[in-house]
Amino acid sequence: MKTVTPKAPEVAVRILKIASCLSLSGKSTLVYQIGVKDKTDIQLRIVSNSSTGFFSHEWISFNAIQQLFSKAPANKPITSFLLHKIYEGQSVNTPAFLFAALKAEGLVEPSKESPRCYDRSDPKRFLAEVKTLVASSVDLKATDKPQKTVSKTTPEKTASKSSKKKKT
Repeated sequence: MKTVTPKAPEVAVRILKIASCLSLSGKSTLVYQIGVKDKTDIQLRIVSNSSTGFFSHEWISFNAIQQLFSKAPANKPITSFLLHKIYEGQSVNTPAFLFAALKAEGLVEPSKESPRCYDRSDPKRFLAEVKTLVASSVDLKATDKPQKTVSKTTPEKTASKSSKKKKT
């Protein structure tokens, strides 16, 4: 007779932050969530895309992302391709979408050396923000509206700068 070991119940993710950002291409707006399991396991996921690109809604551990980052040479720029291992067999858009969220959170920044590549940033500010949210009573619902966390070089800002230049 075969013995079945019962699965441990899935631990719910407490949503700490819902935000939006531009995709890396700047062609769509993404909504992402930051959450926590067991008060220490930081999780991220993409929840919507204003364009047609498919993606996975799966929660991804921040530790898993950091482990992949640590496998890349420390002094070399990285790309979203590094995250493909997390999403094997799933939509190819998701790694780049998650990378856009990491950029919006200040965890990566455009490389000064290589176009279309990124340098890792110190996660201390991000971790401090999450720690503050964990200590608070924040527990958002998946349907709550996102904060806007769009990068400094949004098409809207670029357009408004160029329209100001034309007026002078």
